[in-house]
Amino acid sequence: MKKLAIVAGLVFLIAGIAGFAGLYAMLPMYSATLAVAGALFIMFGVTNRRSIIEPRTPGRDMRDLDAI
Repeated sequence: MKKLAIVAGLVFLIAGIAGFAGLYAMLPMYSATLAVAGALFIMFGVTNRRSIIEPRTPGRDMRDLDAI
């Protein structure tokens, strides 16, 4: 999933830069939106977190399926 986010981020970032450079016909606001979305996808893809939500306590939790 992280690799897909990096690839999609690169595609969005390149499309945004191409829009600014005039290689691809689009509005500047749309190309800025693509560039920002691409940067956000890349930042998500390079993070080192493995889980989105960490367990709050070491006790039994609804997310802790090992205790069942």
